[in-house]
Amino acid sequence: DAQESRGLGDVYKRQVYNRAKTIQATFESLKRQTVKDFEWIVINDGSSDDSEKIIRNFEGGGFPIYYHYQTNQGKHIAQNHALDVARGELFLPLDSDDTVVDDAVETIVNEWNKIKSRLDFAEYSGLGFHCKDETGQIVGTPWPEDHIVSNDLEMYFIYKVRGEKWGPIRTDIMNEFRSPAIKGKFFSESTVWFQIAQKYKKAYINKALRLYEIHADSVSTKKTTIQKLFFNVDSYMAAEVIYLNLFYDWYWKYSRREAIIHPLRLAATAFVNKKPFWCGSEALIKKVKRFFPRLLIAFSYPVLLVVGWVFIHKARKNRWIQ
Repeated sequence: DAQESRGLGDVYKRQVYNRAKTIQATFESLKRQTVKDFEWIVINDGSSDDSEKIIRNFEGGGFPIYYHYQTNQGKHIAQNHALDVARGELFLPLDSDDTVVDDAVETIVNEWNKIKSRLDFAEYSGLGFHCKDETGQIVGTPWPEDHIVSNDLEMYFIYKVRGEKWGPIRTDIMNEFRSPAIKGKFFSESTVWFQIAQKYKKAYINKALRLYEIHADSVSTKKTTIQKLFFNVDSYMAAEVIYLNLFYDWYWKYSRREAIIHPLRLAATAFVNKKPFWCGSEALIKKVKRFFPRLLIAFSYPVLLVVGWVFIHKARKNRWIQ
């Protein structure tokens, strides 16, 4: 009985926020799975539409569904709630407007069984697959070779793989590297993937299993440089501090431009949003531990003061502000 099993092949987690129009398609794609050894965990992140009514009426899928409602706290908090109840060996995040190919679970189970037969199985965190867009094209760049064994840090920095990717991670490892409970609509998932990559490796398969779509209300929707300074501020700053403290050597060695831009943009975000810069336990300069990014942040402050003064002066002159 799947509902009594503690060793489900895969655990699906889904964060939902006002996606009543799209979640039906997701359910239908799960119903079509050729292997149904999984449970579907649905986290409703404070939806105000008919999402809950639609989800509670789902039936006939052939797999257990766990539903939980939370006030709007963001995808990363929803994922932590899903981990609280996840019973399967693997944990597979799925956005609330995505669908998967009919043999997605079967492919994952087959590939994972190959990994489990290896002597160094304990060193693996999971599997990496591709997403495809509405035209069937792979999103971003492919892995450098099929079934390559590596990790997400090497994929991003050394092999320059970009674009939305997908794949299961062992549930025990996901619990080891949970997202911090920071308020905000979105907390960068790569902070988790990169931390896992410091300790574990993955097998990457050049096959697309998930159909990825971007909607107007998606957190992935591109924003201008100015918009980024005011969007999701607390979560963004917390994630950037993690990047600078834990992964700065990777940026400096393989992406010097990003190594300079990241601390400067973080400083600008703190400045324009009036976050503590120098003083207090929450001061930005105290949170960033690495010497060179701290230096860049410190030297950027007088520049930000001058730029800010010029902008305000110009804004008042042109009557943009009173």
